Amino acid sequence: MSGVINYSKLGISYSPKIEAYILQKKSGKMSSDKVKIVHLLLDGPKTLEHFVLNGFKIQTCSARLSDLEDEGIVFKKADNHGGFSWYYLENDISKQELNRKAKMLEKKLAWLKRGLEINAISQEEHDELAVKFV
Repeated sequence: MSGVINYSKLGISYSPKIEAYILQKKSGKMSSDKVKIVHLLLDGPKTLEHFVLNGFKIQTCSARLSDLEDEGIVFKKADNHGGFSWYYLENDISKQELNRKAKMLEKKLAWLKRGLEINAISQEEHDELAVKFV
């Protein structure tokens, strides 16, 4: 369990990335929106509505959740029944890295698609770059 701190009182241990946010919150050294969001997610998955009810503006919350998704710490699942997206903390270090890489690839492919739509790149350039990204 190297790199993971065990909270024996709670019987829970977190990955180093999540640990950093927890320690920043506890120390009072950092009270950023990302730290607050991670702190709220420690209790379990949440929807955007939950964050809004806890004082966040929806645009700010969406942006910070996206940042945390980019880091691989948070992932989103759609609820097929209610139409909501649920946000979860990812504690597994290897899954965090996979999430981070998948999000980066998703953004690169979206960038390529947009470049093609506005005729900034040709179909040939698009296809060539897409192969390099994947």
